[in-house]
Amino acid sequence: MVALYDYAAASADEVSIVEGERAVLVGKGMEYGDGWAEVEVEGRGRGILPAAYVRRSLRQFLTCN
Repeated sequence: MVALYDYAAASADEVSIVEGERAVLVGKGMEYGDGWAEVEVEGRGRGILPAAYVRRSLRQFLTCN
């Protein structure tokens, strides 16, 4: 996943990310709950953030389809 925008975590279960930073999607699908994605960000750990703030990288798209 690649961050489209900066996101600052607002609670303990969320994770911050910076535009352009890469993250690994955790779980079976992009959506985690109602519009949230669970990801792992190197150096920050695992948490949730708004799914609209990230997208699949081209490499993920080509290997997942």
